[in-house]
Amino acid sequence: MKQLEKQPSNNVEGGPKYYSKEELQKPDGEIPNDVDKLNKHLHLSPQDFEACFGMTIDEFNALAQRKQRIARQHHGLYV
Repeated sequence: MKQLEKQPSNNVEGGPKYYSKEELQKPDGEIPNDVDKLNKHLHLSPQDFEACFGMTIDEFNALAQRKQRIARQHHGLYV
């Protein structure tokens, strides 16, 4: 029986598709094909991103690459 994929939480054409943190934490073979596996955190909605990381995407981007990687690893969003 075919599993239904969760629909993204946004419908803006051409923009990023957002998925829940739980959806993005699945093994690579189980996440939607349109997710950039090296940048899973970019597929969180702005609200989910802030709830997950405790900062905005701009604040996150201002962190050193090492600190970004550690934060993504901590939340299961790093390959």
